[in-house]
Amino acid sequence: MPWQLGGLFLGWFSPTQAGGIGAFGALVIGSSGRGSNLKITLEATRDGLRTALHGCSLSSWSHVVRSLHGHLQYPFQARDWVGGLPISHMAIMGIIIFIYFIGGFFMDSMALIVVTLPIFFPRCKEPRF
Repeated sequence: MPWQLGGLFLGWFSPTQAGGIGAFGALVIGSSGRGSNLKITLEATRDGLRTALHGCSLSSWSHVVRSLHGHLQYPFQARDWVGGLPISHMAIMGIIIFIYFIGGFFMDSMALIVVTLPIFFPRCKEPRF
């Protein structure tokens, strides 16, 4: 969309505003076609909102899970236990990859990363709250 990039490069609006203008332009162009009607537009809007809300809920639940992991201290206990095992670092990495491989059958990749990252990669010894 030329008005979107032109306004962005000329400094008329920010990148976020350019995205909004582009979305509005896509809505206008999509609505002006012969096969479009209000029902199709509302369905597409509902599906887009549903996708956005899934992302927002995943983000908020990841914060809850991260806080819960910090309070329970089990990621740090698991780190200390795994660090004391008499196996190589490459074997531990293979086990982590295997867990992600099997978990990918049952969960979305982003959700799996959000749930397992505090366990596989704890940030600090003591949580800061």
